[in-house]
Amino acid sequence: MRELVVLVGPPASGKTAVQRSHPEWVVVSRNDIRACMFRALYETDDEEIVERVFSSALVEAIGSDADIVCVDDLNTSSVTRASLIELAHLSGRRPIAHVMPPIPIDELEAGIRANVQRLRRERPHLRIAGPSRHALEQVLALYTHVSVTEGFFDIVLHESSGSAEPAPEVASSDRPSPRRRRERREPLPLFV
Repeated sequence: MRELVVLVGPPASGKTAVQRSHPEWVVVSRNDIRACMFRALYETDDEEIVERVFSSALVEAIGSDADIVCVDDLNTSSVTRASLIELAHLSGRRPIAHVMPPIPIDELEAGIRANVQRLRRERPHLRIAGPSRHALEQVLALYTHVSVTEGFFDIVLHESSGSAEPAPEVASSDRPSPRRRRERREPLPLFV
């Protein structure tokens, strides 16, 4: 059965590393949208646009014939997760939560700083400023633990890797082969 994978955790907790380890997943990520459209990571002045593009991309991905669609975002509140669970059920997908381990705020900050430094070297064209400690505290304060009563078909708990460092980039010889070309499909109507 087709699935909607919902990654859950604060910034630098390992969500992106998890989705990168599954190249077969179709991934929808606000960070990727920010980077592509606004050459910025984390927050931009255009979050309303990011949200609209994210929602449209998610609808298109869920409506595709992909076996697994992954939402790589914080998804830390049960309210946010509820809308994703409902979308999964409406589209005939099983909602699966992948929950990152709890990480102390000091380790999260260190992981974010390391990510920011690495990204500034690797992607100098992006505007990168990690969230402040206050913003991180707000994210953690809004966090609600994932519960089986929310409606997930399965909850996968990831163990701590001991650090909040990102997964290493895949060497070009280790990258999966390019995807097969498919027939062109008509997009789903967004506004009916």
